[in-house]
Amino acid sequence: MIQRIIRFFYINFLNPTYVFRNSVKQAYISYLSEPFYRKTDISYLNKHQNRKEAIKIGDFFINNGFSIRVERFDKILVWKKHPFELIFGVEPNFLRISNVNPNAIKIYYATGAYYKHQNEMIIKRTDNVNALHKLTLSYQRLVKPHDSCEKADYIIQIGTPTTIKTYPESLRNKIFLVRQTCHNYNYNIDLKLLNYNRNTYMWMGSIGSVLKGLDLVLDFFSQNSQYELHVIGTIDDDFQKAYYSILHNSSNILYHGFLPIDSDELISVAEKCVAIIFPSCSEGAPGSVINMNKLGLIPIVSQWCAYDEINDLGYVLPELDVASISQSVKWINGLSKEVIKELFIKNYRYANANFNEEIFESDFISALTTILNAKNHF
Repeated sequence: MIQRIIRFFYINFLNPTYVFRNSVKQAYISYLSEPFYRKTDISYLNKHQNRKEAIKIGDFFINNGFSIRVERFDKILVWKKHPFELIFGVEPNFLRISNVNPNAIKIYYATGAYYKHQNEMIIKRTDNVNALHKLTLSYQRLVKPHDSCEKADYIIQIGTPTTIKTYPESLRNKIFLVRQTCHNYNYNIDLKLLNYNRNTYMWMGSIGSVLKGLDLVLDFFSQNSQYELHVIGTIDDDFQKAYYSILHNSSNILYHGFLPIDSDELISVAEKCVAIIFPSCSEGAPGSVINMNKLGLIPIVSQWCAYDEINDLGYVLPELDVASISQSVKWINGLSKEVIKELFIKNYRYANANFNEEIFESDFISALTTILNAKNHF
């Protein structure tokens, strides 16, 4: 209860609306407002790539002659109807403002898979885990049903062509793909070539432990003590209770909890690992995987986390099960030392070249320019 009160206070009182007046063209952005007031706070901006992305999104509209009103996507709205020519962002405020501005251009910003796909996969996977291990884990990361995608004129999607396939066919023709930024490391890949261990792996994620396949990873490594696993990130409370003994009492499984993406500790752990295993059932191109690719780790991922070039860079799990993880580890074991080092360098170069602020800005500008020019919107 106390946490809910704190969160309510944070959302509604510590996230002021950001307004920039530029012209008669009015755009409403339902996303993040706090970054606009903390543009010079590098430590804050580096905690998640969406903070820098929010600023770049706002800058695009300003540079194209719009006045913008930016509000946190889930903040309570108390002001009355206001006319906007363009509405951009995520639910629920994307829908609230769209409903009172039916003639506005509506651009939905999708940062994950289509919500029905995500919800179906979460329920299916959680039910399977509960049945297999006789647990009562709750459904985590379910998305409240909404019709933002259906109501939107266009969708700007963070992800890959695989992400688009999670949508109904009727919606796919309105989607524009954009590559995300991720963290910008100043890392010498030669250090990894010297310090890695081919028997050491990583899982890194946030809440939604079953969605992100942590159960599968722990089930495999708890049964195969010859391999070492580093678990990094926030874990669901009920999941941590269920897997407490494995997480805290296994000699080959090291649970670090949350580590800042640019921390020396995280980089040191990544340097030891040969691969990141991330069998998520619903993602775009996960930032955790891409960030570790930037440090050279080989990606072992599900089809929903795979980008087009994955077969040249890593391994796609054929199924979401322990047997598939076992196959991926055997695949790593079968690689020569020279091939492993080649994959380190390929991932390092690919991730740094394709997922950065410049690429995000270029993709985003291209998508929005096409949208704004369509049918002479403006």
